[in-house]
Amino acid sequence: MNTVRRHFGSQARLLASQSLSALITQGLRVGIALLIIPITLTYLGKERYGLWMLTLSTLSFIGLLDAGLAPTLKNKMAESYARQDEPEFRHYASGGLLLGCVAVLLGLLLLPLINLVDWSAFYGVTGQVPRAEVQRLTLACFSISVLSVALSSVDAMFAARMLLGTVYLYNSVALVAGAAAVLTAVHLHAGVAVLAITASAPQIVARIALLVPAHRRGMIQVPASSRSMRSLLRSVVPNSASFLGIKCIEVLIGALPNLIASRLAGLSAVAILAVGMRVTLLPLIFLAAIVPVFWPAFTIAWAKGDLEHIRKQYVPLVGVTVSLLGLYAVASILIGPMIVNLWLHGALFVPRPILGILGIWLVLQGIAHWVSTFLHSITDLRSQLICYTAQALVAGVLGATLCASYGLLGITIGMTVALALANLAPLGWRVYSKLSESPRRG
Repeated sequence: MNTVRRHFGSQARLLASQSLSALITQGLRVGIALLIIPITLTYLGKERYGLWMLTLSTLSFIGLLDAGLAPTLKNKMAESYARQDEPEFRHYASGGLLLGCVAVLLGLLLLPLINLVDWSAFYGVTGQVPRAEVQRLTLACFSISVLSVALSSVDAMFAARMLLGTVYLYNSVALVAGAAAVLTAVHLHAGVAVLAITASAPQIVARIALLVPAHRRGMIQVPASSRSMRSLLRSVVPNSASFLGIKCIEVLIGALPNLIASRLAGLSAVAILAVGMRVTLLPLIFLAAIVPVFWPAFTIAWAKGDLEHIRKQYVPLVGVTVSLLGLYAVASILIGPMIVNLWLHGALFVPRPILGILGIWLVLQGIAHWVSTFLHSITDLRSQLICYTAQALVAGVLGATLCASYGLLGITIGMTVALALANLAPLGWRVYSKLSESPRRG
């Protein structure tokens, strides 16, 4: 009994330490964003800044290049770590790097096709920004996104071994370097495409640098055996296909508000929506940093059949999340417009009703983060795929319909209603059912 208590006490301290590291890193990220966004918005203007945000959200489909393999590999590596099967862990980790190389090759093949698309017409911004500039920005964001996807398994192998503190350290250095690079680019009067590259490139370099400690700790074998790829794919493809489907819908859900706003209200509306979401949804940045810490912890506990341990962690985490996000939502409604005005020196105004609806969305999305994290960790994917698809359909139809009458407010109402009814309600019940099951044996 004492051994068990020491084990869980040690794990709790590890989770607390990594959560603190995550919060510090995200605090640094937020602080840098608060510095950089007003500078880049003033430098670029609302149209070009809105175009940048629209391009990033639209090209989030690049995440599909990993075919859902990164989260599947994370679960497989965490299960191997729970069984203390080091050869199997290295098998999945090294295979992930080889699959990343395949993603780069796919990106290179797609690059000419990306360049053939008239992105100005696709975004609906013809005449507002020169077509050549839109094309350069899109190609720059596409290239950076491909490299980021190719290296996604690097973070996963550290997460699976509960070593995310190392990742956060490297990311913190990259954040500072990225801020310095953006400020330098602005000083040199660089274009929006160069700004996009300088903002993201340091994170790519950080992931490449992480391969050194990964190899030193024996997580990977370089080169990985290509002969083992067939067995790797056989074991991960069934689940990765479901992860891929979920990712496809998540990309659509994320891009829909900006696309609807761009086509029905213009690029200035995209900038208003982007800034409003950044202010209101600021706590989600911190939450999104913490949940990856608990994902492998849930996987390891589930593999060992310890549902009671998951319940003791999960319920308080959701309760604290709702309480803190609720307080922040109220504060954003009361003082949000004033904060935006001071922050951006009057360059842009976000109406209080939009901040109010986004505040409700904030609380619901906070709960949804924990719901999806738990279901991802136990590879319960089919129900998620169905609910995410329903959410995208409701958000698109309702958002476009309400936008015609209420503008941006209608878009935010549509995305909030879709999240609550089509996603959170059924998946929340799914989590409750799973955690109410009888204890399992590992």
